Amino acid sequence: DLVTGVQTCALPISFRVSPAPLSIYDVQLAATSVEAGTNVGILVEAQDDYGNVVTDADGILELRDDLGGLDPDLGFGEQSCSPFFSGLALCTVALWYAAPEVRVTASDETGISGTSDPIAVLSGPAITLTIGVDGTTVTAGEEVEVEEIGRAHV
Repeated sequence: DLVTGVQTCALPISFRVSPAPLSIYDVQLAATSVEAGTNVGILVEAQDDYGNVVTDADGILELRDDLGGLDPDLGFGEQSCSPFFSGLALCTVALWYAAPEVRVTASDETGISGTSDPIAVLSGPAITLTIGVDGTTVTAGEEVEVEEIGRAHV
């Protein structure tokens, strides 16, 4: 950026400020809540220690969440990120685990990272329902007590 200083000796002073080396990623989510399994957009900005955009950033980003629902090593969740352009990368994630507060961390191969503010990940519709029945024999037409054992969500 071009900065113009105060005149001294009747001569204006102009100089350019370049960013310092990349030190952190600013991770901004496009929503404050999302249903589990639904894509949400993320903007990742490469910054120096002073908050300046590092326009020549070229790291390859990997995203993870703090619950393990977005873990590429285990095959959980879905993610994709564009290459950096002028210090910005656009990413998309689908978080698989529901929780009131989930944070997403972007990191590159050099260990530089940044973490988002929390997002609420809401349960999706049930895709399976497991029911348990007392006893092994049930006769048609008789009432029987059932117990919900568990539900699997998207």
